[in-house]
Amino acid sequence: MKKIVITTPSSVSEETYGYILENALKKFSADTAEHILDDSLICGFTIAADGKIYDNSIKMRFDKLKEFINAGGSNG
Repeated sequence: MKKIVITTPSSVSEETYGYILENALKKFSADTAEHILDDSLICGFTIAADGKIYDNSIKMRFDKLKEFINAGGSNG
């Protein structure tokens, strides 16, 4: 039995979570999912599957922007 973990902010609607759940179960060929609420995500979600974290959250995007700014904003 394969399990994934989906983390969302508490503000996500049941309909939206259902859509994420249905598609994530298919994508990762999982049988079950645990749902964790984390309001630090602001918006978006993360999925833990196959020993990896797939992060589609605004928090992750803000963190990357912060790293870019702190690095001086150069791309290379």
